[in-house]
Amino acid sequence: MKSLSASISLLGVFLVIAAWLVSNAITNLQPHFPSSITVDQPINSQYELILNEGWLYLYDTTNGQVWRKLDGTDSSWEVVKHFTEN
Repeated sequence: MKSLSASISLLGVFLVIAAWLVSNAITNLQPHFPSSITVDQPINSQYELILNEGWLYLYDTTNGQVWRKLDGTDSSWEVVKHFTEN
């Protein structure tokens, strides 16, 4: 009977250690998201694509024209008026 209680006690200790190891593995497995994302775009390209607050902006570097549309939708591009235009 002593060996049975010793086996149960030893099994309990192993279960506690295993639970502790699993909990440490879970807490140490946090996702690491970068604080910023850089995108390499060719300097001499005519267009730049910018994502800002759920909007996609397409900027023409030659004439300054800007188009926008909601990100993730099939909506069409709309022209963004410059602050000097009415």
